[in-house]
Amino acid sequence: MNATVATAPIQARVAYIGEPKPSKYGDSHYVGILFRDLSIADDDNPNGKIWKNISSEDSSLYMVGDICELRPRYDDKNKLHHDIFVIQQVNSPTPAAAPVTVKSAVVSTATDDKLEPPSRPGEWSLKQIQTALSRPLPKSLLATKKLKGNDILYIPWYVANRILDKYCPGWAWEITKLETTAKALFMVGSLSIPCSDGLIVRCASGTESLDCSSYGDPSSNAESMAFRRACAKFGLGLYLYDK
Repeated sequence: MNATVATAPIQARVAYIGEPKPSKYGDSHYVGILFRDLSIADDDNPNGKIWKNISSEDSSLYMVGDICELRPRYDDKNKLHHDIFVIQQVNSPTPAAAPVTVKSAVVSTATDDKLEPPSRPGEWSLKQIQTALSRPLPKSLLATKKLKGNDILYIPWYVANRILDKYCPGWAWEITKLETTAKALFMVGSLSIPCSDGLIVRCASGTESLDCSSYGDPSSNAESMAFRRACAKFGLGLYLYDK
């Protein structure tokens, strides 16, 4: 049987984004996303709930409240799939001019233009990059740590890495200074992002106790802190530092 395409797309709202879970196919992770069919007013109606599992990387393109179009499709084994298209983002007051697939989700700029992620280094201006990186992230991409008895949300370095890969092609990270004292390690790094304005560099520092009892080691923890701080200077996760 040849693959067929169903003719009844579903408009649905992103209602919930789960935590990343390991895939049975190796080191990759997936995230469960709950969509609610907008044609069914009763949120408790099980027929209005649609669960989809997507890769952790692609899940960063969604936020709770986004309006999507789910287009049913049957493969050659007659198994139902849904191709997901973003038609209105939660932080955008008007629908996108045309649906875009999960692989090329749009980003709102300050002028309400819709831009696909850049395809080459230097394609975007610094303003466009800052606007894209400053968007709040799904909680499924964040981690939690204890600080003075409080739970603090932060972006793991590997999540920041993937986001930079998507929106800042050609970025580079370099350790520029490393010092140690009797009790601590201090590190400074520089994050470079090519923009249409030129090569923009932001520097940040990180530190860790030499006898740290947390996960990891002093150098990797200090570098992670410096890297995340440098990313925040471009807007990525900056809102998480608000008191």
